[in-house]
Amino acid sequence: MHASPPRTVRLAAFAALIGCGGDPIQLETSTQDAGSATGSTGVPVDSATSQGATSDAAGTGADTPDVTGIGDSDSDGGDPGSPIKLDLAAVTDVPNFVPMCGEVDFLFVIDNSIGMEEAQAKLRAAAPAFIANVAAELDSVDRFHVAVITSDAYAANAPGCNGLGDFVTQTNAGECNFVEGHRFATEADNLTEALLCMTAVGTTGSSAERPVTAAIDALDGAISRDLCNAGFIGEDAVVVVVLLTDDIPSDLELDDANLNDPSAPGWGLALSSAVEVNGGTSTAVGLVPWGDTKCTGGESPNLVAFVDSFAIRGDLGSVCAADYGPLFDQATQTAVTECLRIHDPCWPSGCPSD
Repeated sequence: MHASPPRTVRLAAFAALIGCGGDPIQLETSTQDAGSATGSTGVPVDSATSQGATSDAAGTGADTPDVTGIGDSDSDGGDPGSPIKLDLAAVTDVPNFVPMCGEVDFLFVIDNSIGMEEAQAKLRAAAPAFIANVAAELDSVDRFHVAVITSDAYAANAPGCNGLGDFVTQTNAGECNFVEGHRFATEADNLTEALLCMTAVGTTGSSAERPVTAAIDALDGAISRDLCNAGFIGEDAVVVVVLLTDDIPSDLELDDANLNDPSAPGWGLALSSAVEVNGGTSTAVGLVPWGDTKCTGGESPNLVAFVDSFAIRGDLGSVCAADYGPLFDQATQTAVTECLRIHDPCWPSGCPSD
């Protein structure tokens, strides 16, 4: 789905069904510029730390929302970086209860070639709030994974896990240490700090960009329990793939924007199939050369077609956009809808009768 018009899926009816389940997860975010006390999806958030530090580990100077872990943030000053602590009562008396996904996994695919500094800074400014808003909407989902890969075989990674599609665990910002010992962040981590570390990938990567190929390789590795990406995709997970690249058509043979790439038409199916092995589903968010091309000089048909292949599960925007927040707001509703549809593809209106 393209960035305009925005998606208007709302979840009030479903929220009423699960309302007996205890307090929702509270997420601390600081808004950018406007200082609103409400998340972009309309979910109240604790603004107590809205004046918190917004340091940019990559030195870009971009403001970053202060999402201090997906966990409780109570009114008496509890530790905002603590893991999720849910006290959800069993739902036993609600008819037609809609089972939700078991987990939401975010895979950020970042072009680390020359010229991507500004786009990377805009992603760091908007991505933490995107994760927080999805978690706030899905307050009974308690497992969240976040990983980053680059558009090439990332040389800064540790030896043995520096191939195409291997998760980024160390950058110019230093080593990214994750609480649960995986090669990706979880709800137990301070996600602002984790994202600042993982996304500081720099711009010295290969000019032959392969972001979609890298994403498919990463998820295949996660499913096959490859040592570098093991454990990333859980059962019944919604995997949100965020693609950030300025790659335009090129004659380079190993470049995903090459219009003669014979594998391009099958990318969407290949990625979706990798996730569906574990009973999950996937969505795609594309910040690519499309629409507004003032920073790229043209569109990238292969990458646009990849996002469009997801149909209602795809959200397309321009890498040249001044603010990535609006597209992430739209993508939030896509992820939430897919979480609710995972066990019932006909939710909420039902399937047409045969």
